[in-house]
Amino acid sequence: MLNMLKRIKKQNTLFIAVLVFSLCFSLVACGKKPVAETLVIGNGQMSGVFSPFFSETADDQVIVDLTSMSLLRPDVDGEPQDYAASFEIEEEKDLSGETLYTTYRFELKENLYFSDGEPVTSDDVIFSIKVLCDPTYNGLSAVGTLPIKGLQEYKYDRPDYQDLVASIEAEADEIPDAYVEEYIMEMAKADVAAYSLEEIASYLGIELDPSLSDEEATNLLTDAYYQFESEYYYDYYLDGAKAAYFDELLSERLSGPKDSILVSEISGVKKVDERTVEVVLVGSNPGAIFELGDIVVAPEHYYCEGEEDGKLTKGSLDNIRQRSGRPLGAGPYIFQSYENNVVSLTANENYLLGKPETANLKVVASNAANMLDAIMLEDIDIAQVPATEENRLKAEGNGLAAENFEFPGYGYIGINSTNVSDTDVRKGLLCLMNREPAVNTYFGIMAEVIERPLSKSSWAYPQDAEAVYSYDPEQALSYFQRAGYEQTMEKGKPLLARDGIQLSLMAGVGGEGIMDHPAALVFTQMKTDLEQMGADLEIVDTDMSVLVEGLYQGSWDLWAASWELPEDPDMSSRYMTGAEGNYYGLSNAEIDALLQEASSTVNIEVRKELYKEAMERIMDEAIELPLYQRQNLLVYNPEVVDSTSMPGELTEYYNYLQEIHKIRLIK
Repeated sequence: MLNMLKRIKKQNTLFIAVLVFSLCFSLVACGKKPVAETLVIGNGQMSGVFSPFFSETADDQVIVDLTSMSLLRPDVDGEPQDYAASFEIEEEKDLSGETLYTTYRFELKENLYFSDGEPVTSDDVIFSIKVLCDPTYNGLSAVGTLPIKGLQEYKYDRPDYQDLVASIEAEADEIPDAYVEEYIMEMAKADVAAYSLEEIASYLGIELDPSLSDEEATNLLTDAYYQFESEYYYDYYLDGAKAAYFDELLSERLSGPKDSILVSEISGVKKVDERTVEVVLVGSNPGAIFELGDIVVAPEHYYCEGEEDGKLTKGSLDNIRQRSGRPLGAGPYIFQSYENNVVSLTANENYLLGKPETANLKVVASNAANMLDAIMLEDIDIAQVPATEENRLKAEGNGLAAENFEFPGYGYIGINSTNVSDTDVRKGLLCLMNREPAVNTYFGIMAEVIERPLSKSSWAYPQDAEAVYSYDPEQALSYFQRAGYEQTMEKGKPLLARDGIQLSLMAGVGGEGIMDHPAALVFTQMKTDLEQMGADLEIVDTDMSVLVEGLYQGSWDLWAASWELPEDPDMSSRYMTGAEGNYYGLSNAEIDALLQEASSTVNIEVRKELYKEAMERIMDEAIELPLYQRQNLLVYNPEVVDSTSMPGELTEYYNYLQEIHKIRLIK
C-alpha cells in the first residue's frame, strides 16, 4: 500500500512572484526627466496583461491595483476591511448546529464611480463574479471553485445538475468489479513506477531473480503487487474506484453539444438592490471572505462593449481578454498607455477616497539588481529593492529612506514530478540543495531558510518544523542508487545512469542572464555535485516570461520561483490534483483529502493540524524544497517624496500602494 502515500483558489490570488526583472529605463535612455507632478515607481518586468480577471504576475497586478477597486482589501493585520463595499456575513444552521448556508452581503459605497464617470452598481459586481465563474474561465482566481449555491448548474448549464449527481452517485455505488480491478491495476503500475524495484520487492516479500531484465522484473512485480493489494486491501481501493467511476460517468453525462443556454444566472448570486449583492455559499468556508473580497468590481459597460445588449454572454470571454492591455476601473489612477516598458497613469478625480495628491504616475520596468542605483540617480523615486542588508545600508548611507517588512510568501525550488517521476530521484535532488550559504550570501540578515511550504508568518506554519532534507551528497547518491542508477566509469569519467541512460536534468532560474537570483548558487552547487557523480544538470538562466511559459508547458525539470500568498493559508490551488497552480504534477489523494477537510471548517486549531499533516506529506513527495522567507525593502527618495504622506505602518499585507492617493511630492 505504498500508494497510500501518493495518489486547486488562486490562492489566493494566486501569483508566481518570480524574483526576476527586466532592465529597461526608457526615461533614462531618452535622457528625459518625467514631467512635474509625476511620481516614478520602479516595478519588475510587466507582460502587459493588466486585466482584473486574467492578470498572472505580481508586476502586472500592480497596474490592476492602481486602476481598480476590489470589494474588500486587507488591513495591516491581514483582516478584511471595507473598500468598494462594506460586508456582513450570516450563517444558517440546522438543529445540530451544522452550517447549511453562509450568506455574504456586500453593499457598495455611496458615490462610487468608475474613472469614466459611470456609476458602479450591483450589476457590475454580478458581472465580475460571473466572469470568474464562467465555464471557460482559466485565470488564477479561485472564486469559481467556491461552493456557491447554483454554481454547478450554471457552469454545466444543467438545471437538473443535483438530480443528475444523485442518480450517478447511486449508479457509482453499484460499481462493476471489473472497474475496481482495473483501478487497482492502474494504482499498482503507478506505485511500481514511483518506487524502486527493490522497495517493491521488499514490501511484497519477494526475492528478485537477478537474471531478470528490468522490464521482466517490473512486469512480475506489477502483477504480484496487483494480486497482493486486491487480496488484502480491496476495500481500501473501493472508495477511490467509486470516485473515479463517478467522475467518469459525470463527465460522460455532462458532455455533448448545447443548442442554447439553459441556466443564465447563478442562483446563489442575488441582486438585492442597485448597491447590494448577496452571495450564498453551501456550508462553511473559512477562506471565502478573502476570495470574495478580492473580486475586482469591473465595469460591464466597458468589458462587454460590442456584446449583445452590452451584457456578458456565458462561455464567451474573448472580448474581455482582448481588453487586458487597457484596463478601466474605479481605482485611484487612470491607465493612459504602456509603451517601452513604462505604464503612464493619471489621477482619477472620481476616486472614492479622494483625488490622488500626485497628478501622474510612471511605472517603470527595471532590473532588480539596478533598482537601488536608479533611485540614487533619481531616475526612479520609489520602489521595492532586493532586501539585503547591504542594500539597506547603501540606501541609508546615500540619504534615502528605507523600510523593511515581511514578504507575504516564500521562495522555493520546485520539481516537476511528471518529468522526474521517481520519488527517490527527487529526494536525492533535494539533498543536493545547499540552501543556507546561498540565502545568507544573497540576502544577509534580510531572509532566513524555512522548512515548510508556507510563509513563516502564517498561523498555520508549524513552529516546530525541522529540516526533512539537508545538504548531503552521499545521501543524495544513495537515493539515486535506490532508484536504480548505477555509478560507473566511462573513459575515465564517472557516469550515473539507469538502463544505460545518464541522469540528465534541466533547471530554470530567473536570473536575467547574470544569475541574479538567490537560487543561482544552489543550482551551481548542484551542477558541480551531479557532475562529480556522473550526472548532468543544465541551468537555463532566463527572464520571467520564458520561465513562466516553461512552467505552463511543463518543460522544466526543476525551477526556482516564489509564491506570493493571500491571508488565508489554504494550499489547494498549489497542491490539489489538477489545480491551476500545481506545476509540480502532484497527484496525491490523501493530500487532496486533507486540504479539502481543512477548507471545510472554521476551527483554526483543526485547520492547523490538517495543514501540518498535509505539509508533511508534501515534503515526503519531494516535489518542492522551501528556500527562504525574506523581507521586503521599500526605498524612496525623501527629497522627492514627502515622508509625512507615507503610510505609518507597512506589513506583509499592507503596502504603500494602498495609500498611493495620499502620497505627495515635495514641491
